Amino acid sequence: MSQWDLLSELFTVLIEISEDGATRRVSPFVEARLDGSGETDFRFFEDLQFKRPARFRGGPKEALATPGRLYLAFSAQLRLAVRGQIIASDMERGGILFVGVPWMAWMNEKYPESEPNFDDFPVHDSQMDQLLLLSSQQKMLEDLQNLNRDLESAKVEVERQGEVRQQFFNRISHEVRTPLMGVSSALTLLSDKIKDEQTLDLLSMAEASMDRATEVINFALGDAANNKSGAEQFKVATDLRHLGQSLHKLFMATATEKGLTLSVTVNDDVHAQYWCADLLLKEVLINLLSNAVKFTEEGTVDLKVAVSNSSVDADHEVIFQVADSGPGIPRSLRRQVFSPFETGVSSATQGSVGTGLGLSMSEAHVQTMGGSITVGESESGGALFIVTLPLVPSVNADPIDGSAAAAQISTFDKRLLLLDDSITNLTLNAQLLRSLGFDVTTAMTGDEAIKLTERTSVPFDVALLDINLPDMTGYEVAERLGKLPQCANTILVALSAYSQEEEKQKALLSGMVGFITKPFKRDAIAAEFDNLFDIHTEIPEFEDLAPQAAPLFFDPSQSDEMCSLLGANVVRGLLESLRNEGQENLAALEVAAEERSVEDAERAAHTLKSSSRALGLLALSESMASIESQFARGEMPQADSLKYARTAFEKGLASLEQHLSRG
Repeated sequence: MSQWDLLSELFTVLIEISEDGATRRVSPFVEARLDGSGETDFRFFEDLQFKRPARFRGGPKEALATPGRLYLAFSAQLRLAVRGQIIASDMERGGILFVGVPWMAWMNEKYPESEPNFDDFPVHDSQMDQLLLLSSQQKMLEDLQNLNRDLESAKVEVERQGEVRQQFFNRISHEVRTPLMGVSSALTLLSDKIKDEQTLDLLSMAEASMDRATEVINFALGDAANNKSGAEQFKVATDLRHLGQSLHKLFMATATEKGLTLSVTVNDDVHAQYWCADLLLKEVLINLLSNAVKFTEEGTVDLKVAVSNSSVDADHEVIFQVADSGPGIPRSLRRQVFSPFETGVSSATQGSVGTGLGLSMSEAHVQTMGGSITVGESESGGALFIVTLPLVPSVNADPIDGSAAAAQISTFDKRLLLLDDSITNLTLNAQLLRSLGFDVTTAMTGDEAIKLTERTSVPFDVALLDINLPDMTGYEVAERLGKLPQCANTILVALSAYSQEEEKQKALLSGMVGFITKPFKRDAIAAEFDNLFDIHTEIPEFEDLAPQAAPLFFDPSQSDEMCSLLGANVVRGLLESLRNEGQENLAALEVAAEERSVEDAERAAHTLKSSSRALGLLALSESMASIESQFARGEMPQADSLKYARTAFEKGLASLEQHLSRG
């Protein structure tokens, strides 16, 4: 008996297929379906849709490569569904055979009128179907196991690629920001020696352009490395007067070249500093001013900053107006001007057309910050853009006179250890820090810094430590310095081209109390050192000196307000409640992260976020907000994030307790 005859007695569905995929012959059951449909050129791998293997696209050769695999396939045209396996034909002409049975579950559901009759099935041993079923189920199990292994391998590969990607961006960040640090310091030191006003103006423009380049690099590298969008930019205390001055410097050259008058006005009732996403705000104002200067051929471009409700204690409504005397935007085009690739072009502006993306991005940034942006007509008939933002005044930041905005830079009678492996940056930054009054000692390796500290007879007041070193990391240097008696009162600060939150948390865990991102400006670092020394004297806490500053462990204004409302005894009781609740919630978070219980973790993070902010534990509250957001997206926070949260909890509680004991 031939192979075909034997199989015909055992299986209802039998199809012989040539090596090129053509059908040679079929069993009576299949032939009846073909006759009923009028199909004359049936090709198994082309006319059937495969449910298993999912979306199979191969042919005879691919099918034979995995013998024993279960096939589930159907054809709506033939009103046929089959389940079975592919085997090799033993005939001299070669080819393959599909052997199996009707896929009854599918046919009963999809084609009930085509249900096979009893006579359609051959007389055969019923054990054959059972063996086929068992074999198919075993193969399904093996396929699932193989799939799981493939997925696990893919997961490992994705994680590896993520690590490689992170290392790449860290390296790029270091390689790009390090030379920028040299340029920044050189420009600052050069401006000290130049007295000619015209040359100083050129230096000022160069500094403004370099600042802009730095911000773009920070924005691009930060987003790419962290895979974050602008919506997640960190809020920092921002001096709107200083922001206005920097924008004036940035556009002054272009405006002067075109004969335009560029003015920036900040009303006196605007507070010294507001908490906001400074990079997003600056990006918006740069886009608006850039368009205003581009489309205005004569006249003026004005930026005005005002507050509509400066007397209230809640959020201030800060209004930014950018007006020009250009051709303006026709009323019919104003509604679409914020759409991507819409330029608001008219006959008067068709010679100066951009991409149409700037205003779209500006609107997105403004909405991210919780504000609004509108377009109208200026008094001179040009364009008028109004950005309104709800901003919180920084603590103790009262309104100041415009003349006070350019305050003198502080000087420091302090001993400072500067560690950097770049000879250029080491030389320039040492000069820059000496111009601030620091007595600077330099080192190029971690080992040299440690030995200098061990040998010094007068302890350093502050150590500014580069992170990327040839012999060890700056974190290791900080840990070793922290164990030396000479560093008992030394403030350890990280200096790095890396700006990721994980790096800042590593700095904290290694004993550092500050983090400066390269490149830095002299006036900015002077102001931040002022703040750092004051804070370190009163309350030990982590103060981030980078443009994206980390929140304080403890803000006394929150608890002071609670004390005035409820009384100190009640606040002390709340402190104890927070201590107990915090321990429970942090423990729950650690367990939930380990067990991947997202719902419980999200609830615990949300609870601790609210209660900690109410008592002024800002770093803990921000940490919980970040962790809550991660759990909400189905992501698991890194161990360092939870470790940082516990540190923020302990230090914040200690500071709160110390503050209450004074009052």
